[in-house]
Amino acid sequence: MRSISKDNRGSIGLVVALIVTVVALVIGVYVLATFQTAMPNITNPTANSTATNIFTASWNAFGLAVVVPLIVVAGAIIGYIIRGFSGGRQ
Repeated sequence: MRSISKDNRGSIGLVVALIVTVVALVIGVYVLATFQTAMPNITNPTANSTATNIFTASWNAFGLAVVVPLIVVAGAIIGYIIRGFSGGRQ
């Protein structure tokens, strides 16, 4: 297990990827909320329904996107386990 802790390059890359993912999700939520509040009232029922569906789907997608950082962390843990069983060999 010592060989895993000697090489931190992969760990640093994982931390940076995790931070970038979380920041991108936060910015995406902010941008979507800004667009939604800035849109004028739509009087056409078809256009209004379309816009409502788009925003609903986007909010649902952001709700599911919370899982992405968890998947990244789980992938890192699995990678460390596999690397530990291989004796640090690549």
